[in-house]
Amino acid sequence: MLSRAAIVADGLLTMRLAKNSSSGLLAGVSVGWQAPPPSGDSCKRDQPDGQCLQDYPQFTTVAVLAGWTSVTGRVRVLGGVASVRADKKDYPDRYDYTIGVPVRVESVLAKFSHLAVVASLRGTVLPQYRGSAYTLFSSGLGFRIY
Repeated sequence: MLSRAAIVADGLLTMRLAKNSSSGLLAGVSVGWQAPPPSGDSCKRDQPDGQCLQDYPQFTTVAVLAGWTSVTGRVRVLGGVASVRADKKDYPDRYDYTIGVPVRVESVLAKFSHLAVVASLRGTVLPQYRGSAYTLFSSGLGFRIY
């Protein structure tokens, strides 16, 4: 398995669909972007045979999600389906598209009047992209507006 650092941006809009005494159902849409950090290296020789690693594409993801939230809203788990666009390094104006399976877990760390600090873990599996499976993973801190 190959692991690389990335720069990530993510946005999520959710709505509580139903509420009962112990939890609530959520539906949402997310938009994300993940790309390798800028690098002056034209070749990273991290392969065991000394060969250059392939360029890692930028991924843009749009997902439809459904999930569960605790009654207090402190914990949320969402999953769904995503349309994923990846750039083609050799052709800057052309893109590849594939389907992904996103999952995310969020937890509120601190809550203020209409704002919360949230920690999240997010992953998207691309079962088939350019003949291989990719897993996009990120963790982060962000804000939730109520």
